[in-house]
Formats: sequence, C-alpha cells, structure tokens
Amino acid sequence: MNPTVAVLALTGYLLMFALPRVFFRADGRMNLRWWLTAAPFGLSFHGVWLAWAGLTPRLLEGDGLAAIALDTAGTLVVVAAIAMMVATMATNRVPLALWHQDGDQNAPRQIVTFGPYRFVRHPFYVSFILLTIGAALATRDMITMAAFPLGLLSLDWTVRNEETKLLASPLGEEYGAYRARTGRFFPRLRELVRS
Repeated sequence: MNPTVAVLALTGYLLMFALPRVFFRADGRMNLRWWLTAAPFGLSFHGVWLAWAGLTPRLLEGDGLAAIALDTAGTLVVVAAIAMMVATMATNRVPLALWHQDGDQNAPRQIVTFGPYRFVRHPFYVSFILLTIGAALATRDMITMAAFPLGLLSLDWTVRNEETKLLASPLGEEYGAYRARTGRFFPRLRELVRS
C-alpha cells in the first residue's frame, strides 16, 4: 500500500475520531448509539493500518496501471474528505451537539445553511463517507471495503434520528424548508446549477 495514502487516510480517521473532543459541544457523551455509528469507521481505520502493514490480502496487488489509478483516486478522495471536515468545522461558529444523546442537550441552537451546508445537510457525514471510499480504493482489502456499506447504514440510521429531532424542535419549520431544498449526502442538481 502506498505509504502516503495510508498516512493521509489514518490522519483523516484520527481527525474524525477527535471531533467529539475538539469540536463538538462538551455536554454530550459517547454512548452506545455513538459507538454503533462509529464502529464501521473504526473498522476501516484498522483495515488501513493492517493493509499498510501487509497483514491483509489485497484484491489488486502490484504497481500496474490499475493499482496506480486506484491509489491516485484514493488519495484525491481522502484529501477531499479531510478538506470537507476542515471546511465544515470552519463553517460552524457554534459547537454542534453529539446527536446520539437523550434529553435537551440535543436542542439545535441554529440551522447552518452556508459553506458546505449549502449543498448537503450533513457535510461531516459526507466527509466520513468520502474518507471510507478513499481508504477502500487505496487499500483494496476486504476489511476496509466491508466498512464502506456498514458506514453508510450507520450514518443513515443516525441521520434519521437527527432529522426527526430537528424537525420536532422549535427550528423544525426552518429545517424542513432547508431539507426540502438540500440533499442529505449528495447535492441536489438545482443547488449545483445555482452556484
């Protein structure tokens, strides 16, 4: 495995797992729901370092054109994921809630609709998806590749819970209008055309 891609992907995962401590509101806890959502991404992190160490078989070995293309694509996607995480942090002026909580600490304080949020409702999650795709392209091992669909399922489950809470909040009407015009994980075509 290309060491540069491995270091970039591992750095992206470390940033992702540091977010609850360095970016999100301090009143949340990493409860069972948080760990269930995070588990596929932890699996992918382990897949990257195991592939880098040469401990897991890869589906495509060697230095051929296909391997180079996949390494290049993986690198670009991992860089895009890290850039999206940083851009999302820069966009939020108020630390966000850890949405896996019960109680009032999840109450939204604002609806952010600019920066990456202009195009997708969950740019942090988009960055996590991109990171996992990039890692799977670069490692081409079964562990990291299996983490991708599991990560999508866990994020879908989390988003459904988050959006239910947002729609039931005092900001629900504003969020509903934002939701109608903005994609969950993928930008809506009309928003891309407007930019």
